[in-house]
Amino acid sequence: NGFGAIGWYYEQLRRLGAGDAPNPKLGLFTAFLANQKNEKRTESARKAATP
Repeated sequence: NGFGAIGWYYEQLRRLGAGDAPNPKLGLFTAFLANQKNEKRTESARKAATP
């Protein structure tokens, strides 16, 4: 699944950015859900910051 793979890479990049090691055992579906949650949180913060 393409969206799962994209989420997997994004989650690995987030881990690296936070100073953590990549997690190669992270499943595609788990990564997809984590990425969706993060995207929703980011969008909510963006909307809250927009007058």
